Amino acid sequence: MIPDGVVVGALLHFKREKRPYRVTAVGYRFAIAWKPYPGSYMYTIVDFQTRVRGPDNMIFGPHYEYNTTKGASEGIAALESEDSELEVSHRRLCKLDLVKVSKS
Repeated sequence: MIPDGVVVGALLHFKREKRPYRVTAVGYRFAIAWKPYPGSYMYTIVDFQTRVRGPDNMIFGPHYEYNTTKGASEGIAALESEDSELEVSHRRLCKLDLVKVSKS
């Protein structure tokens, strides 16, 4: 279940991160958020059911453009599809350390 306030445009503040991530897509179980990074961006996929977060499991970088609404929405659809192999990386996940959800 997605916590209240986790909507597109909201800011997710994590315990181990100085800058918040901006939500670009929300589904039934997952949310995808990103933040600027020099020359690119960093993203995280939050799984509220298993209470973990991390990048996707694709080997050569993100499978979708998670910093766009279209790309993140496609990612959410793939994550929630039974036919897709896309998931939160088991190697690089961490426990969900969400401290605060704020409006942009």
